Amino acid sequence: MSDAKSNPQNINEAIKRLENATSSNGKNALADDVATLKKAIEDLKPQFEKVKRDMTQAASELFDENMEKAKASIKKGQKAAGEFGKELDQQVHEHPWWAIGIVGFIAFLIGFLLGRKD
Repeated sequence: MSDAKSNPQNINEAIKRLENATSSNGKNALADDVATLKKAIEDLKPQFEKVKRDMTQAASELFDENMEKAKASIKKGQKAAGEFGKELDQQVHEHPWWAIGIVGFIAFLIGFLLGRKD
């Protein structure tokens, strides 16, 4: 366990230690604090690496799961579009004049809207 001098317990203590760093003894204290900080960072590196690996793995798994859902949705959409196309083809063959009338009406509306002068 490290002593209380090497690890400030709160922000006020840290500020006091920084203020003391301007004195001649403070330079040594500051160098000690920098060394302690470097050691603490080095000690935490393995933990950060583990967190990074875990998060990368979780993100990869989530991506794979969502990719599979997207592929399933695309297949479902393609199947529905194919069925709609077959149904539409069947309706056009059974009622060709209705189809011609609907297409003509839509063409008339588009022509009317594009031909308007505002």
